[in-house]
Amino acid sequence: SALYRASRDFDAAREWGERARQLAEKSEEPTEQARAKQSLAEVERAQGNFERARRLFEAALALADRRGAAECMTGLGHVFSEWGQYDAARQRFEEALAIFQSLGDRQNESECQREIGLTHWRQGAYDAAHQAFAASLEICRAIGDRQGEAQSLNNMGLTHIAQGDQPETRRCWEASVALYRSLGLDKQAGG
Repeated sequence: SALYRASRDFDAAREWGERARQLAEKSEEPTEQARAKQSLAEVERAQGNFERARRLFEAALALADRRGAAECMTGLGHVFSEWGQYDAARQRFEEALAIFQSLGDRQNESECQREIGLTHWRQGAYDAAHQAFAASLEICRAIGDRQGEAQSLNNMGLTHIAQGDQPETRRCWEASVALYRSLGLDKQAGG
């Protein structure tokens, strides 16, 4: 189903996800059932069917192991962000963050920090946003995630420009563009 989501063939992704869900239910294995529901939720979210995605994420959450619960909370955070419910989104991202931290999953920890930062930024809480983006940047540098580093720098630039600090905005964005280009991701770099 992930392959079909990546190719944007949502009908095929939904069909395969539904098959996986049916097989998981027959297996009576809660973790497998949770994964299948979560996969379907991601397809629905990608298509903009946010209410259906929310219901599927919540159903998966009830069955998931700790990692699956954190992934479902992240998915719910994205749904609430799409609805403009940033406090609810941030709460889900913070719950996911706590689980990922307890699991030692630094990659997902950095991604949650970026999402928390974006919820703050969308609400005009630029100092809080900057703190979250800086935390993400620190983790990305520690684990060697250069694309995450570029995203974090870009987001830090957003907070600087919102606060009228053009020199810092420029510094962050130039560093972000340089990283994206070094990774061959010119499209993300605006090129």
